[in-house]
Amino acid sequence: EHPFGHGRMEYIGALAVGALIVIAGVKLLWEGVLGVLDPNDLALSIWAVLPLGISILLKLWLFFFYRTIARRIDHETLAAAAKDSVSDVAATTAVLASMLAQWLLGWRVDGYMSLLVALFVLRTGYTVCKDTVDRLLGEKPDPELARGILEMLLQHEGILDVHDLVVHDYGPGRCIASVHAEVSATGDIVAVHEVVDHVERQIKQELGIEVCIHTDPIITDDPATNTAHEQMAAFLQGEDARISVHDFRMVPGMRQINLVFDCLLPEGYQGRDALLERIAEHARQLDPRYQVVV
Repeated sequence: EHPFGHGRMEYIGALAVGALIVIAGVKLLWEGVLGVLDPNDLALSIWAVLPLGISILLKLWLFFFYRTIARRIDHETLAAAAKDSVSDVAATTAVLASMLAQWLLGWRVDGYMSLLVALFVLRTGYTVCKDTVDRLLGEKPDPELARGILEMLLQHEGILDVHDLVVHDYGPGRCIASVHAEVSATGDIVAVHEVVDHVERQIKQELGIEVCIHTDPIITDDPATNTAHEQMAAFLQGEDARISVHDFRMVPGMRQINLVFDCLLPEGYQGRDALLERIAEHARQLDPRYQVVV
């Protein structure tokens, strides 16, 4: 029923912890408002201060313990529990500070301290919930991970370029990716498959990701196609250095020559339709027979 495992259960657990942190923050906020409106004296004694101090130290140790293990095994719920421990430390420290302020200076600041801690706790809870929801909805892949996959592909002879990398996160230790790799259309298909198969195994071993590589054959030995490709790529680089071209093909005809290619635009690019018009106009200037299919 769940072919990709149950790794995302960790994200659901982290979301539950985040929700509990938010609830604690709301409760602290309400108590802070009541404390400001109607301040009360705190009961002061060494038997109240000592357990609070011990509690702070234990929670600090728990925070470092959770954080260390969470980083070591990439565990979202433990990472959320570490942040929950920090919230407990803040709340307990606020109580201890309020007691000492009243004991030493006569200040009744318990309500104000609760408000400050409530804001900190609410922010922590929001961060935990947002990070977890982002993962559940499907966030962008880690740039370092994406760069590592692309570099491993391009270091192999026979792979000319790569594009359209997609990474699906199904929980810690369960990532699946797909990517397109451009190869020569005149190459030996058996040799190409051997290279691709080797790269898939290498990425699995070194990065722990199952990747499916789709091969795009491109013409590399036709001067006319190569020239048209270089001309269109240079034009688009002049438009915006972040724009790239891939899967370039030339389909000749008696009266019309189609230039078919993909144009990768940067995120948030404005003026897509106008760019298409400029691409078509530039192609016609190169050769009146050129028609672009982008």
